[in-house]
Amino acid sequence: QQQQQQQQQQRQQEKKAGVASMLPRAQNLGQQRVDNQVLSLLQQQEQQLEQTRKLVLQQMQQQTEEGKRREQEAEEERRRALEEMQQLQRVEEEARRKAEEERRRQGLQLHPHLQQQLVQGDDVGSDSLGGIWHEMVGLMTPTESTMDARLAIRFTGAGYLCIEWVSLMPEDAWNPPKADAQENTKDAEDEDEESKAADLPALRFSDKPYPFNRALVKALSDMQPQFMRFPGGAFVEGVDLGTALRWKSTVGPPERRPGHPNANWGYWSTDGLGLFEFMELAEELDTEPVWVVNVGISQSESTNPDQLISDGWLQDTLDALEFILEDAAPEKRWANLRASMGRDLPWSLTYVTLGNEECLRPWYAQHYERVASAIRARYSRLKLIANCDLGPGFDYAAWEFHTYRDAGSTFRLRTLFDEYQGRPVAVTEFAAMTSAETVQGAIAEAGLMTAMERNCDKFMMGAFAPLLGHAQLRSWRPNLIVFGSDGSWYGTPSYEVQKLFMNSAGSYCGQVRMDGSRDSHLDASLVCKDELCSSSATKIVNYGANATEILLRLKPLPLSKMLDRFSPGMMQHPKIAKLPLWELSSQNPSIDSNGFMKPRVLSPREKYSVIRNIGRGWREANIHLPPYSMVLVEVKDVYVV
Repeated sequence: QQQQQQQQQQRQQEKKAGVASMLPRAQNLGQQRVDNQVLSLLQQQEQQLEQTRKLVLQQMQQQTEEGKRREQEAEEERRRALEEMQQLQRVEEEARRKAEEERRRQGLQLHPHLQQQLVQGDDVGSDSLGGIWHEMVGLMTPTESTMDARLAIRFTGAGYLCIEWVSLMPEDAWNPPKADAQENTKDAEDEDEESKAADLPALRFSDKPYPFNRALVKALSDMQPQFMRFPGGAFVEGVDLGTALRWKSTVGPPERRPGHPNANWGYWSTDGLGLFEFMELAEELDTEPVWVVNVGISQSESTNPDQLISDGWLQDTLDALEFILEDAAPEKRWANLRASMGRDLPWSLTYVTLGNEECLRPWYAQHYERVASAIRARYSRLKLIANCDLGPGFDYAAWEFHTYRDAGSTFRLRTLFDEYQGRPVAVTEFAAMTSAETVQGAIAEAGLMTAMERNCDKFMMGAFAPLLGHAQLRSWRPNLIVFGSDGSWYGTPSYEVQKLFMNSAGSYCGQVRMDGSRDSHLDASLVCKDELCSSSATKIVNYGANATEILLRLKPLPLSKMLDRFSPGMMQHPKIAKLPLWELSSQNPSIDSNGFMKPRVLSPREKYSVIRNIGRGWREANIHLPPYSMVLVEVKDVYVV
């Protein structure tokens, strides 16, 4: 039992020892299992965090894409809304326009009387407000004549309208000849009639009358003018450069010409009489056109010479000459414009005046030199006229002399150029200043013109100015021709003097001698119609308050000269029994004038003077000169000495 107890105790001790030895190992295994569990938990947490992060990122991406989609949808919605709004505006504007047009048609009508006379032409365009412009044309017949007529365009109903351009022209307004008169006969000689007709340029504006009163054109034609100066003097300059004439605004369709303020004379110029119309008129009158250009100087301003090009004045001059003188071609803008206005062939031009009364204004000499050089480089044959005698070193054919003085001072100018030696003078503006266009003033002007004829080798041209004056806008006196709104006109006594001189103009200077010294109130001149002076015109002027008797001597042509002119059967000297002459005078020369009621009360009267034979073929005649009068004597085959 003791052994068994010992063995049992030993087995128990061994068992305890075995249990003791197993405890550390069990503890290590338990710790490892715990660590593994913790690690597993950590890994699971990391996986969950990663999944959460991926989910958040995915959600963020989805939200971004959704935002973009929504923005695109919103933008598309805005675009559609804008298009719908614009379409709606267009519809509303169209509806408004149609409604406005309907209101205009239904609510505002021409007065029935005008509806009978005016018809609507083609649409001529629209403005920025959508309004349609129509051209109304027709023929209106007045019921009576008046000097104070007005055009009233009356409407009935309610509404509003704009009137842009109104032109009232006589039905018989003068138009230049049709384009077939411009056909170049030299080029057409080898063409048949059919081809010539096909090549005729079209008159684009033939349905719009030119701004010429037929009666005034006839009045100008009756004077037989040798030249016409255009557009004038102060009219070209302007008070300042802003009111100066720019010729380009005077060409093209009349309704497209803007016009400009004629500040010098106080009225608006429509510029319906432009460069094109002037050249047509000059050609019809068979007179030499003198074109006056602005060289960048006005009555109060002068362009710096270095700015003549940048300010356009120099180019304006060259473009005007292209318009007048060049053939139409693709690169010729202004010549093409002339052709589009119905004039295919160029005109003839010899004289160009640079400026008007500008010699005392700043930089005129520099301006003249630059413009003249540019003209000369392109148009070497033109004759240039300066505003004064610039002296050597300048290229000009003549210089201008203008004078406006009282009648007595004007007559005394007749001796001013007797001793002059220099370049030719162009007296392009002169008149005796009187409050009314009287005979006395006209006779003073005749005295000045006798000086021009006596010194015809020194004078290139002479012209009274201004040419025309409207009876209801007499901003200047005197005028040569006065006209009214009803188409009537009359020539002043100065017109009659000019007509006498022009109708008896000569081709050669003649010489007439007054015995003794020239009387203070008498003057005379003589011009020859041919080189032999076998046909001549003599003007005798009495600018005095008393009548004067003049003895006129006539000398026969030498036999040798007669042989040159006549056939053998016509060698005898002509026998003259009486001498015809024209006299201009009046009972009250200081107040007498013409007028609308009596347009030709003061006009030359034909008279005769008895011719006496004083031997050897010489003849003489007594001529009576009333106070303030002039006489024109025209003879053939004899000399006036």
